[in-house]
Amino acid sequence: MVNHPGLYVKIILTHYTSESLEFAMKRHITRPPNGLLEVFQEVQSLAPKADYFKTFNVLFSNLLAVPCEPLTLWGLKKDHLLRLISRDLCILICFDVASFIWLGRRLGLKAHLSSRKEAAEGAQKLGSRVVPRWDNRGVKIELPSGTCFVLGGMLSRFINELYSPQQFMQEIKKQAKLGPTTLC
Repeated sequence: MVNHPGLYVKIILTHYTSESLEFAMKRHITRPPNGLLEVFQEVQSLAPKADYFKTFNVLFSNLLAVPCEPLTLWGLKKDHLLRLISRDLCILICFDVASFIWLGRRLGLKAHLSSRKEAAEGAQKLGSRVVPRWDNRGVKIELPSGTCFVLGGMLSRFINELYSPQQFMQEIKKQAKLGPTTLC
């Protein structure tokens, strides 16, 4: 399993993926880093627990992504590729919204869940599939140059460009100093 704050990638060798991923995430919550518990409680008060983690299949994300390195060039063994194709192997990514918000705050960004109205307006403007939501709330980052909504393409970046959430947040912070950002 690969761990970055806000992102967990787990290779699962079965079709019963949710049980294994749920176990890993519960273990993560038992010893949270300093300040994460407060953010987790804030997110939990705004969004139901069932919505807390978003899980995505890496193979399907890679097949739909446009400008990225194909999964077949990631250096996976032939046996693993064949098992992916035959659906005996599954690679999941779990996006942990509270840890992502916590990470942004640790880096000095004002990250939080938006109101339902703000998320609905963003979804209407950009398309409902583009704005990931937790109980109809999006992740919002307030910058000196304006407000930035975290869009679904961000999740694809983590998977297909092997870009960590910390790198993403640092890039937002760097670009915010230059003016409006196009990252989210």
